[in-house]
Amino acid sequence: MSRFNKEYIIVHSNNIEYSIETDNPYIVSEMNATHSTPLLNSRIEMPPDILKKALDFDKLKCPVRCVISLDIIISVYYFYFTWLLGLVFTTASIGGFIATINYKKSMMTCYVGYQYFQVIGRATNLGYFIYIISHNNYDNMGNNSNLVHYNESLVNNNITIEIVILTTMLLAQIYIAKVVTKFYNLMPCDVDRDRVSYRSAI
Repeated sequence: MSRFNKEYIIVHSNNIEYSIETDNPYIVSEMNATHSTPLLNSRIEMPPDILKKALDFDKLKCPVRCVISLDIIISVYYFYFTWLLGLVFTTASIGGFIATINYKKSMMTCYVGYQYFQVIGRATNLGYFIYIISHNNYDNMGNNSNLVHYNESLVNNNITIEIVILTTMLLAQIYIAKVVTKFYNLMPCDVDRDRVSYRSAI
């Protein structure tokens, strides 16, 4: 069964047929690796809750990979500050992308942790920036040399624009963290896979 060049397999739940992608991690690797005879002659049964997670997982795979691809591009920006930050953040983002392909929950755990580290960092950055503009005296022109030194990306010394930029970056990071956390929670564990049964279709 092909839909948008994806291969699907039929699974059953409460005697109703559903289609999930053949590389779905809720299907044991021996079954989805090739179109072998056991795959074609087997009836795959999933409890309703496991089937829902498997279907939700299928829907979320592509959006998560797109989000992480964007995160990789953003991570390259850190090379502008220092090669060490750029290397660490880009490696973490690439590791997250690999986890969405190989379905490695341990790698995804690291990536989710990295995302929350980024959220905390961006929130701290925004809070510190607001603290600086609240506790410094300005000259008659409204300029502050300490601010410009703190954040060289200040757009024409426009504090409002800078706060909007930092807030937008924080909200985007929160969204990314939320999406990858949902993806992580949908990844199966051994207990989930053990609840999937395979029996002869004949």
